Amino acid sequence: MVEYCVYYGKNGERCIVNYTDPNMYSKKLPPGAKWDYPDEVQLISIPLIKRVKTLDEMRAEGLIKKYRQYSLFAAKDIPLSRAMPKESN
Repeated sequence: MVEYCVYYGKNGERCIVNYTDPNMYSKKLPPGAKWDYPDEVQLISIPLIKRVKTLDEMRAEGLIKKYRQYSLFAAKDIPLSRAMPKESN
């Protein structure tokens, strides 16, 4: 379901991790980035989702309707492992 994730470090350094690559965890993330909290998520056949707001902020601004079932992928405070459906883990 996840094609690739984009991580940004504190210094603005960008790292793209392709989830179809078996060696993805051998990549070194930029300083300040965490594996389970990417800044952008590209799902297969879905436009790029930028994770810039918390789930509460998205609810307050009415963005949950925009993202529908992908709202957990879009929330920056939700770990990616929790956002992914169990059948795709």
